[in-house]
Amino acid sequence: MCIRDSELAPPSSPGTSECEKEEDTRVTNELVAAPSPTNLYNFLGRHCNFLVAGVATGFASGLLGLGGGIVMTTYMALGTNLTQHEAVATSLVAMVPTGVAASGFHLRAGQVKLRPAMALAVTCAAGMGLTASLVQSRLGEDQLRYLFGGFLG
Repeated sequence: MCIRDSELAPPSSPGTSECEKEEDTRVTNELVAAPSPTNLYNFLGRHCNFLVAGVATGFASGLLGLGGGIVMTTYMALGTNLTQHEAVATSLVAMVPTGVAASGFHLRAGQVKLRPAMALAVTCAAGMGLTASLVQSRLGEDQLRYLFGGFLG
């Protein structure tokens, strides 16, 4: 049995120990195998850092219009034991419900110009799909980290 919680600890040395692999598998199985409100509640109770990161990301996104993915991906890449690939993918999935909720608010407030929004949505989705399938999957961990850091810098 592992003592260390891999998602709570900052990244350590390169390579993954057996303990970290076991813990990663346990956390993944806990969330994916039987997703339920109880499992999510139990997970978040043990990993409150994700709650704090989510609130901070939501605040920055809602107030400034910053891409929540930038804030969230940066946190997960630097503050957890997720790989850069996992941080990017996790961030993208997390932004779907938040984007839908924020979009509904702004639509009801009459603040959305639908034609530009649809044009951006279609072209962005196409670009993301092509990049994820043809480019990102071929990049190594270090290459993706350097690209991400360069984009932020």
